[in-house]
Amino acid sequence: MDRSKTAEEKRRLRRELRGRDSDPKSRADADVRIFERLFSLEEIAAAENILCYISVGDEPDTSRIIKELFLRGKRVFAPVCTGRTEMAAVEISEHTVYTPNGFGIPEPEGAAAEKSAIDTVIVPGMAFDRRGNRLGHGAGYYDRYLSGTKARKLGLCYDINLLESLPCGETDVVMDAVLTQSETVCPVK
Repeated sequence: MDRSKTAEEKRRLRRELRGRDSDPKSRADADVRIFERLFSLEEIAAAENILCYISVGDEPDTSRIIKELFLRGKRVFAPVCTGRTEMAAVEISEHTVYTPNGFGIPEPEGAAAEKSAIDTVIVPGMAFDRRGNRLGHGAGYYDRYLSGTKARKLGLCYDINLLESLPCGETDVVMDAVLTQSETVCPVK
């Protein structure tokens, strides 16, 4: 698929996916199961420095995940937009104060960590597919950040947002695993 067709297909999918599952009760139940699934992974037990998104809107909730990471003695980092195209990881604590960025996403203040220090990234997405492809919001921050990193990439989404396939481009980064409330998909690479 050429670049312009891929971009148009992604835009169409984003329009279809917005607000697809807006029932707070079903999301809360799914969040608990995603939490349990995530913390059953050996990769999380072995991880030391974890970059985890701060959830907004219809994304799987990460507040409980972050609290549990602290309880397990992990160093936790949150993403920060450092310009129009780049993202960095800033270490957070239980007492971190967040300020919404231009997209309305809460961000901490602080110095950016070296990308090589992060061993695991918990990644948001509007949708994922069974091959580990991700559909983000279209700005490319995560793809640029994850490009070339050796960190384990774990995508979180609800069952309804796990699709059979997604259009993908040459700069899209594939996840090592995608977790929903019902399954963990580990694509063969």
